[in-house]
Amino acid sequence: MECLIKRVKQIFQSSIQKCFPTINEEAVVTYANMKFGHFQCNNAINIYKKYGKELNFENAHKVSLSIIENINENLFDDINASPQGFITVKISKDYIEKSLLKLYKNNKININVDMDEINDGNNAKYENVLIDFSSPNIAKEMHVGHLRSTIIGDSICKIFEFLKVKTHRVNHVGDWGTQFGMIINYIITNYPNYKEEMPELKSLTLLYQEAKKCYDNDKDFEIKSKEYAIKLQEHDEDCRYIWTKICEASKKEFNNIYKILDIKLEYYGESFYIPKIPSTLEILKDKNLLTNIGDALCYKSEKYTVPLFLQKSNGGYGYDSTDITALYYRLKVLNVDSIIYVTDNGQLSHFETLFELCKQAEWVDDDVKLIHVGFGLVLNTDNKKFKTRSGTNIKLINLINEGTERAKKDLMERIKLKSDEEKSYFDGIDIDKLSQDICVSAIKYFDIKQHRNTDYKFSYDNMLSIKGI
Repeated sequence: MECLIKRVKQIFQSSIQKCFPTINEEAVVTYANMKFGHFQCNNAINIYKKYGKELNFENAHKVSLSIIENINENLFDDINASPQGFITVKISKDYIEKSLLKLYKNNKININVDMDEINDGNNAKYENVLIDFSSPNIAKEMHVGHLRSTIIGDSICKIFEFLKVKTHRVNHVGDWGTQFGMIINYIITNYPNYKEEMPELKSLTLLYQEAKKCYDNDKDFEIKSKEYAIKLQEHDEDCRYIWTKICEASKKEFNNIYKILDIKLEYYGESFYIPKIPSTLEILKDKNLLTNIGDALCYKSEKYTVPLFLQKSNGGYGYDSTDITALYYRLKVLNVDSIIYVTDNGQLSHFETLFELCKQAEWVDDDVKLIHVGFGLVLNTDNKKFKTRSGTNIKLINLINEGTERAKKDLMERIKLKSDEEKSYFDGIDIDKLSQDICVSAIKYFDIKQHRNTDYKFSYDNMLSIKGI
């Protein structure tokens, strides 16, 4: 498949050369404001400034009209010249339809890219990139609040993969910490025969919510939960057994959703880094970068007020501990040259503090890129962030199922209106799968078209619209 902007540029280059064979002017084509067209050519203004008198043109608008007159292509449905001399074009619907049909039949995109043309403005090179995205919590179902990190992160991965950059797709799932002590405590308390009769793990979210209620309202339950979290950290056999079962059940549900979304990730959860934390902290201690706040081991940022708690007063580890250890592992073991974290904007200061500590520890040089890609939140009808503990979030699988049903209904109605020849196009096609694909495309398109840093309110109708507007 051809690169469209390159094709448009070639068309304008040809027209400019026909109009003005005596001058050397390279076509300048950019993406246009969608209100006016798909692409914009800006050459008329420059040509008028340089050669207007010589070529006997009254203004830039006249130059733009001359360029338009010499375009002999059927690629455009509409070509307009503004009074200032800007030329905007709209790609023909026929070309778009034929291109999409070709993509659908080939099931792949082939575009030749000159890597010498790829430049981020700073001559930065990306050769071994790790993208940390999606990262739901074990024992909680994925909800619509997980969409943004998952979709934006996957899009970034696809760009790097398309450019033949070695890309690590990492799912840093929350599979460790106090919440597991809480769940383990709840299961042991309420299901004493858990090894023979484990609770139905399909209802993990409900189990988590019940455990959270006990944790918030029962001081003894809270204390016991923290003890179980430490036991899990110390590889207690019973705690590890329950934890393993919970992780297996959650990952099975996650994988089902990732398969539907056609998104691939490698699981490297918090638990992967737990054995590596002590040695990482020793490195930081040796560099005199850590300090004590009470009995806790911390890093105090030069810029941000909230410190990193790298070891709790009870000896346990939290996500600050696993995050800094993950950074060390990725930089020093995987030897990546770029790490991109895709999380909501509220976590910016946390990651900036981690990056600051990495630099002070001299784990990175100037060529290594540590980047936080933030985004706005998906809000509920009350303009608040979705939270699992509240029980009011919209499950992602429910959104997909609802969207698939809507897409199928719309598709069947459209097929009925087709001619017999057009209906034959659908012979042998799995309508259910096609409906699901349409639903997923609508969800992804809706999310990507939003301004990345802006919050948006959840709406079934908006998120499942197949109109592409």
